[in-house]
Amino acid sequence: MEINSFIFPAPKCEYTEQTFKDLIWVPVYKPGKIKSPQSHIYISPQVKRPSTQQDFRNDESDDDDVDENIEVHKSPPRLLQNYKTNELCNLQQKKHRFYESLANICVTTQSDTIHHPRAIKTAMKKKQENLQAIRKIPCVLINNQSHQTLVYFHANGEDLYQAYDLMWHLGHQLNVNVFGVEYPGYGIYKAESKEETILHDADAVMHYLLHVRKIQESNILIFGRSIGSGYQFNQFRPACYLASKFQPFILILVSPFLSIKQLVENKLGKLFGALIKERFPNHEFITQVRCPIFILHGHSDNIVPISHSLKLQRLCKCRCKIITPYHMTHATFQLKQDLVYPLLKYMRI
Repeated sequence: MEINSFIFPAPKCEYTEQTFKDLIWVPVYKPGKIKSPQSHIYISPQVKRPSTQQDFRNDESDDDDVDENIEVHKSPPRLLQNYKTNELCNLQQKKHRFYESLANICVTTQSDTIHHPRAIKTAMKKKQENLQAIRKIPCVLINNQSHQTLVYFHANGEDLYQAYDLMWHLGHQLNVNVFGVEYPGYGIYKAESKEETILHDADAVMHYLLHVRKIQESNILIFGRSIGSGYQFNQFRPACYLASKFQPFILILVSPFLSIKQLVENKLGKLFGALIKERFPNHEFITQVRCPIFILHGHSDNIVPISHSLKLQRLCKCRCKIITPYHMTHATFQLKQDLVYPLLKYMRI
């Protein structure tokens, strides 16, 4: 266990699965387990597929081989009728072979196994049933019947249950749905809080919103608040990570910091900063974000200096707005005056 977990301890769990009935469990699958099969369509080369009905008539005939000097005699009516009947039979046989050629279209996977088209749905359904989630993330959805959804990463001194009131007010003030995510080691989520788990959980949440909830990237707002805690973890890492990897509508950061290592150096000195393992540098991920960014940081914040947000703003390569209320501390701010009204005005630009 590293010293990070002692400096930023996780809060005591304030809820259970029975008391918090609004929970939604997002499955997390093993990395690389879910892959869409790369299928290749081919036509059996033994059968030539005519493209039009004209090919049926001229398939075996070649006008260039006909000698114009040869005198053509009229056939008796009986022989002519037999000729038409034979031509009709040949046409029907060619048409039948054409339909057979369409039926010979097969699908091959990377294992070069040939599957009949009728068995594709059955095989894919069976493959999905065999997938088992390695863990499930406790989340909560506040549905306000909006086409936009705000993904909320709560502060370090609270769990998902304690952050519910703020999420509820945010959703109703901004008129958006709110999707709250729990962290490993917080609440009833007993997964190990390490970097690989955190990033994998972030990808699983976005996969759930995009492919299960059918929400477009442009209708997703990502919200991260405060510093992180527990096993080198911070909330802005998944927030900035998702914003740099996808194209959300906006990235909202409240009291952010450059990196947790620099934060400890500013508060306790370089000696203690050397004991902190840096894994979540926000100053590196903020440069990869291409969506608009809104930063809220108070002048009276005695935990994270406001200089961190000012430096992050200078590092942004996209449109960025910073609000710095003088009365705002690290834990308290006025929801409407400091966040909602400036954010709504910025989103309308």
